Amino acid sequence: MCTCCHLTSIESISDSLPDVCIAYKLHRECGKHINLYDWLQAFAAVVLPDADDEYRYQDINIQVRFTRAVSELQFLGFIKSSKRKTDHVMRLTW
Repeated sequence: MCTCCHLTSIESISDSLPDVCIAYKLHRECGKHINLYDWLQAFAAVVLPDADDEYRYQDINIQVRFTRAVSELQFLGFIKSSKRKTDHVMRLTW
């Protein structure tokens, strides 16, 4: 493992990890239903820890990276879209 990706514990999250790893670790902290906006905010806070909040949440590149990571998790079977709540996804693994 390289020095930039060294984690102090298995639960810690670093901005140097791949996007899908960051999204996966954040999804493990949630319950059965995950609010996509809250998940995006948490993702942006990890990826851009030093950025201004207003810039962080409106950055189109962060939104694209988050959408791609969520799509990968859905493809891998970790989450699925919710029919009841359109702004939520459901966890499929525990």
